[in-house]
Amino acid sequence: MPHPNWRLGIEDRFLLHVDKAGPMNPKTGSCCWLWTGNMNGTYGRFHIDGRMQYAHRVAYELFVGPVPSGYDIDHDTEEVGCHNPACVNPGHVLPALPNSNKQRRRGCQANNKSGERGVRWDEKRGHWRGVVDANNKRYEKSSKDRAVVSEWVREMRARLHR
Repeated sequence: MPHPNWRLGIEDRFLLHVDKAGPMNPKTGSCCWLWTGNMNGTYGRFHIDGRMQYAHRVAYELFVGPVPSGYDIDHDTEEVGCHNPACVNPGHVLPALPNSNKQRRRGCQANNKSGERGVRWDEKRGHWRGVVDANNKRYEKSSKDRAVVSEWVREMRARLHR
């Protein structure tokens, strides 16, 4: 016998897994909606039409509208500033190009010795190397001076990922 929740519409079924009393987001003035259902790492997942989908993407589509083709749904935009990957409040996410979403990531890889994303020591060549990807292009800068490379990476990100 099917589970009784399957008789509910998608929106009602979705909201069964949402706690709307999460922490307040000072940028939006509204609370995070915390996903209490199935998780994939730090992101919620929701089953629709035989497919698992990210819960924050489903929330956007249910309560705002279709996600533009080729776009991700991003929490960490300057406009909404929600840094909570478990949040599914549709007012805390915005469509973003995949590369912009990736470039706004806060941390760097675990093996990064510089402590700054996009800046690494090139052991073979004996210099610091900065890499910024944008618009299907890779921009690179090398220098013996780490500060020069760090500044270049910050400037390039600011210019290319507005």
